[in-house]
Amino acid sequence: MTASHYGVSGNHPVAVQAAHETLLSGGSAVSAVLSGFFAACGAHAGVLLGPLTVLVAGVGSGARAFDGRLRQPGLGTRRPRGFTSDSEIPAAARLAVPQAVAAAVVAHAYDRSGPIAEVIKRGIRQASQVGAEARAEVLQSIRSQGAKALSSTGVARPLLHAAGISEGGLLTNADLVAVFDVDVAACQNPSAPDWVEAPWLSDQEEVAAESTEDDVFKGPLLMVMAVVDNRGVFAAAAYSVTSNGIAIDELELEAPASARPVMRGVTRILPGCAIPSPMPIAIQMSAGRPVAVVCDPRATRLNAALIEAAPIRVTRDPSSRVVTTK
Repeated sequence: MTASHYGVSGNHPVAVQAAHETLLSGGSAVSAVLSGFFAACGAHAGVLLGPLTVLVAGVGSGARAFDGRLRQPGLGTRRPRGFTSDSEIPAAARLAVPQAVAAAVVAHAYDRSGPIAEVIKRGIRQASQVGAEARAEVLQSIRSQGAKALSSTGVARPLLHAAGISEGGLLTNADLVAVFDVDVAACQNPSAPDWVEAPWLSDQEEVAAESTEDDVFKGPLLMVMAVVDNRGVFAAAAYSVTSNGIAIDELELEAPASARPVMRGVTRILPGCAIPSPMPIAIQMSAGRPVAVVCDPRATRLNAALIEAAPIRVTRDPSSRVVTTK
């Protein structure tokens, strides 16, 4: 256990180190979790094109959730005839639309904590350190263009080549330029009313019912991080690291195989629909003030019992401002 006026805890050392450096330099909790996320994007091929959830709460500002879940591809194109068996489904049909960058950019804008270049620079550094120059260039594009980078020619062309219509996939240009509502108010956890979480958790359970457990929750390794800064703002993030997904060699990236292929005679998930992903993060509120944040990378969603036993926890005493992490 450690004590200070700010703190960070998580299960991904690369991200935790980047978040810690951000806090040490006077950065905010939101900047810290985003620095950690982008550092992970630089260090590993299978992060940037996967899902991301960011949860934020501050004194007097309420709690917000930023929705970087993957989306079902296929906007702007007719429904394909569909496959008749799993054996004929190409990998291209399973590449979903990434939204993590959009969620990160909007979360950073909400925080108003300086240029986004500051939170992406550690990701560029990590990519260069592991020799992934193409991945570093993608992050450089995000640094200069924000979420629009994914629809730029240099990034969109390799993605469409890997998962476009001509390859048996569903990904379209319309998917890559689509704007979704990624910033929403957080809501109470049903079994722990003083804790807030992402409001789409109940909605995604309906979508998950149409998918198998293997499709939704198995495969990528779940990473989580919890942060509080010296202003008393809390933030948490959940994202995944994919190591057996769909390789986009030209970008040195890897995407999780999360999209639902269209099957003949089966009602399809509509293009643009969010694809469920684990989001085991929650922030405790007391009299309108955040006082703790917990994460559990072993869970898909937190309830009262899991919150109590969460292995990753950051708390801040409202009076002394002393922060405790584990």
